[in-house]
Amino acid sequence: MRKLMVGVLGVATLIAGCGSSSDYQNKPRPPALANVTVNVTNARVSVSPSHIGAGPVVLIVSNVSSGSRDLTLVAPEGSDSSCVDASASSGPINPQGTARLPLELVEGDCIVSVRGERRTRPARLTVSRERESAQSDLLQP
Repeated sequence: MRKLMVGVLGVATLIAGCGSSSDYQNKPRPPALANVTVNVTNARVSVSPSHIGAGPVVLIVSNVSSGSRDLTLVAPEGSDSSCVDASASSGPINPQGTARLPLELVEGDCIVSVRGERRTRPARLTVSRERESAQSDLLQP
């Protein structure tokens, strides 16, 4: 029994030593997920914070207006630098309802507005260079 145990441990040690010879590259994590709140009323759209660094975000949209609203993010008129790679939309949000819209923001500006609603004043979201990596942050997924 002892010889069998020593043999098994020897084979396990030999197999464990046969790893890859290439160096491990510790690639940095992306920036930590950030929340951006959007409030939609009958009169206007407001965004907080209105300036943020590029990276993954979740737009938390609160519709406190009297009707269903569809929130969109598009490049400002006459500009080709948008804060999203393609136009983004939340889909209909019921009155007094909320929605979560996960996005990957890139450097640029966006107009956050209600689709098809000209009376509701839109907001501007400015995205600067990419936020710092979350590599050294503890308790990150």
